[in-house]
Amino acid sequence: MTTTLTELRQALNDIKAESGSGSKQRKQDRFKEGYDTNVGHLVIGERYDAAGVGPSTAREAAEEAFGEVADGATLSESLASMDVGGDKESAALLVDDLDQLADLSGNEQKNRLAATFAKYSQPSLVSLALLGDESFGLGTSQMRQIWFDGTRSERKRAEALTGSTVEFINLAKQDELPDSPEVFRSFAPQLAKPESNLPEFVEE
Repeated sequence: MTTTLTELRQALNDIKAESGSGSKQRKQDRFKEGYDTNVGHLVIGERYDAAGVGPSTAREAAEEAFGEVADGATLSESLASMDVGGDKESAALLVDDLDQLADLSGNEQKNRLAATFAKYSQPSLVSLALLGDESFGLGTSQMRQIWFDGTRSERKRAEALTGSTVEFINLAKQDELPDSPEVFRSFAPQLAKPESNLPEFVEE
């Protein structure tokens, strides 16, 4: 089943609202329920790390699309609180549009971003993919754990042999995670580095 943007926005709101005992598992279950590859690209955002869109440019584009944007901790949270946006619901189409936007720069990129904000039913997901600026209490480690049954050290090894969280999840779902480097396959050495712009969930 393909998750629409409105369904994804509701799922993320549900994840944010979870608290108390057992909330980590409930967050993971809710994320798994609506996950597909396009959802991963939009929520995790690693695909757009090099897109070159910063917070000020994104806000200018949002204001070009909608006029005044509500005050909020972040642009994505502001847009999520507003009744704005277009009628397009396809996560796959949004990923395609963001891929094209990432190849642009300057005013051309900003104008395309404004049009993209206005086109989709949940513009907060546009800024989330580009900026990773909304906290859900579910970090990339917890996302990977959903589909991985091994130990932490085994998971860390597999992470170092995959290029992104989305790739890790997709391979884990098929039980095809590499356990050693493969010829002609690039991999990242296990260096200390931030896993994501998304904050980790702290267990109570």
